[in-house]
Amino acid sequence: MAKKTKKAKKAKKAKKPSRALTAAVAAGLIQVVANIDAGANPPPDLMLQFQIDNKPLTLVKGTGRAAISTGVHTASWGVVSPIVRPLAFKVAITAADGRVLLSRPNEKTGADGMGVGADLFPA
Repeated sequence: MAKKTKKAKKAKKAKKPSRALTAAVAAGLIQVVANIDAGANPPPDLMLQFQIDNKPLTLVKGTGRAAISTGVHTASWGVVSPIVRPLAFKVAITAADGRVLLSRPNEKTGADGMGVGADLFPA
């Protein structure tokens, strides 16, 4: 029987950046990640909302992404949990290069189960 020879593995092609990301970088925009963290076991009825400059972010498990210009921006957030009251949570916005642009680690919902806030942050 003849020995089987091993085939050389093909090198994987590097993924191309998305068109939106490429356009954002070309326009001088900063990629940011906004996060609302309600802990390791958030309540199942938890509802989250996050906006930057009055533009809503689509949140997946409390995290959303946006491309913003340099300058000062307004972030606003809302957290509602009808069952767990009060609920402590953290709000953060981080730039793609790792800079923390906004950090609010001690937010809390009120007796009505709602917690909202807004703040300015530089980018």
